[in-house]
Amino acid sequence: MKRMIYLLTLGVVLGLAACEKVEIGYLEAENAGYSIDTLYLYNIEERLAEYLECKKTIDESGGPEIYTRLDEIKVRLAEIDEQFYGEDGLQVQLDAIYDAIDGGEFSGEELEQLQEEQERLENEWYDLQDEMSDLENERWDLNAELDVLAGQVGFNSMSEFTTGLAQLENRDKYNIPWVTAPLEGVLGTEPLSYSIARVRNENPESAELFRQALSIMGGGRIHVALDVKAPAGVYVVSIILENEGQHRLLEDIYTFIVEE
Repeated sequence: MKRMIYLLTLGVVLGLAACEKVEIGYLEAENAGYSIDTLYLYNIEERLAEYLECKKTIDESGGPEIYTRLDEIKVRLAEIDEQFYGEDGLQVQLDAIYDAIDGGEFSGEELEQLQEEQERLENEWYDLQDEMSDLENERWDLNAELDVLAGQVGFNSMSEFTTGLAQLENRDKYNIPWVTAPLEGVLGTEPLSYSIARVRNENPESAELFRQALSIMGGGRIHVALDVKAPAGVYVVSIILENEGQHRLLEDIYTFIVEE
């Protein structure tokens, strides 16, 4: 009898426990944020036109001609080295003649011809080295000028400008949206989902226009359509982070500035 009462009591306890609401998963977002929380958006076509005008100035500066000539000189120096030290080069021929001299057999005329050719190639080699040195100095000065020019359109160096121009051309060609970095500092049970909660701007209609250009992907990356219709201004975005049984509102988590 006691055993029966014990089993019934245990069944009631387990049944009540099963009826209790069980909280699924967890979500901690107190430290959530973006490593860079502001993104400037600009008119792609106007910026691209500005960069291309800068590139035109660069092309007209003589830089490409300098690089082309330097490449030509390097090719010619390699050819001279081959003529000197190749499998049947001048040095091999001279060594053969010097061996013939040691053996008492040699043609003085042939030796003179080879020595003249040697002198001619050496003079050409030294002349090319001098020209290359002058061009390297000119290139150094030009690179400094080009870095200044790149700085005028917002880049630290000419190499950054070249990369930035290529990226901008691709963005314009393939209509690539603006994308933020991923959201960091989130701990929670997977899967996590993200959505746009609201957009704040001094003009509600502008805020709605900007909202229509937004989407949010995995990792909390916010995408802004390249053809955003919202006028120039500051747009502050709040997002919602959710998983099963949990959600967090992240207020004013990201700022977008649409430039004139």
